[in-house]
Amino acid sequence: MLRVAAGIGLLSISACAGISSEPDSEHALSLVISDGVTYFGTDDGQHFAVDIATGLQTWGVKTDEESHTFSTVVGKLVYYGSIDGHLYALETESGQNRWDIATGGSTWSAPTIHNGLAYLTGDDGTLYAVDAVTGQERWRYQSGDSARFSRPAVVGGVVFFGSYDRNLHAVDALTGEGIWRFNTGDFIAASPAVSDGVVYIGGGDGFLYAVSADTGRELWSLDVGGEVHSSSDVEEGVIYLGTGDGYVHAIDLNTREERWKFGTRATSETLLHNAVHTSYVLQDSLLSFGSHDGYVYAVDVDTGEKIWAVKAGEAFNSSPAIANGLVYYVDIEENLIGVDIEGGAAETDDLTGAVRIRTGLGWTTPLDRVGAQVVPTRFELVFPA
Repeated sequence: MLRVAAGIGLLSISACAGISSEPDSEHALSLVISDGVTYFGTDDGQHFAVDIATGLQTWGVKTDEESHTFSTVVGKLVYYGSIDGHLYALETESGQNRWDIATGGSTWSAPTIHNGLAYLTGDDGTLYAVDAVTGQERWRYQSGDSARFSRPAVVGGVVFFGSYDRNLHAVDALTGEGIWRFNTGDFIAASPAVSDGVVYIGGGDGFLYAVSADTGRELWSLDVGGEVHSSSDVEEGVIYLGTGDGYVHAIDLNTREERWKFGTRATSETLLHNAVHTSYVLQDSLLSFGSHDGYVYAVDVDTGEKIWAVKAGEAFNSSPAIANGLVYYVDIEENLIGVDIEGGAAETDDLTGAVRIRTGLGWTTPLDRVGAQVVPTRFELVFPA
C-alpha cells in the first residue's frame, strides 16, 4: 500500500522548501508519478517527463523562466504552476501545451483539480479557479499576502488554503466567495489537511492547529517547536509533519499528543539551516522524507525509529517517492535518482556498529538537458546500530 501527502489518487509528491519565514528557492521540486512516468521542473525552466523504470526522458519543454514546477496529473493532462507566473496544462504523452494562463505572480504549490476546475495559489496572494479543460478563469479570491506555497484543499464544496497574511482561508468552491478566515500567530506556508470536518494546518509560529471546517473556530492547537512548511495528510488518525528545527513529528489526533519525534542531522547546532520542509511518502510501515541535512530518511511509522538513510546532497528540499522497489529523489545538483533499496552486501562498521549496504543497481539522470544519458549507479544505505 502506497500513500502520500496531499495526493489525489496518484503518487503525487510535493515539496515546500523554506528557511525561516522566507523559503529557499533552490531545489524545491515536486515529483508526480503517474502510469510509470514522473513529471517535474528544474531551475533552468525545463519541464520533464521521465520513465521511472529506465530513467530515460520521454519529453522536455522550456518555459520563459526558472521552473521549480509543482505538478498534478489528471487523465491525459499534467497541470503545473510555475515561477514564471503561469498555470500550464500539457499533454502527458507529448508535452504539447494544451493551454496556459497568466497569474499575478509566481507559484510554488501544485494545482488542485476538483470537479473540472483547477485551483491554484500565487505570490500575489490570489486563489485562482480555472476551467481545467479550456483554461478559462472562473473566479479569483484575494488574500492579504503571498499564498504561493499553500496548495488548496477542496472538500465539501469549500476550498481551504493558507497565506502569509497569517490566515487559513475558507472559500466557496463554485463562487469564490469567502466563507471564513482563521488567524494564526504567523505566516502559513504549509498546505491544509481536511479530515472528518476538521482542517489541520501548521503555521510559521510553530503550532499545529485544528479548525472546524464549518465555522473556522479553533478546536485545539499544539506547539510542535518549529516553523511548519511541510504539507501533511491524516493517516489513520495520525498526522505527520516536518518542522524548521530539523524534526519530524507524529501527532495522534485523538489524544492530541505527540506519538514520536524523529531528529535528523539538521538538528545539530553546527548547521545554519535546520529544516525538514519536504512532504513525506508512506509505504507499509515506512515513512520516507528528505531533510535539509542532505539525507533521505526512512523511519518506522509506528515508533519513529530510523530504518535507513541515503545521502542526497548538501541540502535537500525535494520530497522522495517510492515505487517499484525504488526510492526516487532529486539531489542538490538537480539529478533525478532512482535508488534500489533491496539487496546488496551488508557491511558492519567496527566502531559504530552501523550497517551499510551497497544497494542494487540504481540510476542517475542529469536534468540539464533533454535527452541526457542515464548513468547506472550504486548507492549506500546506512542502518543504525
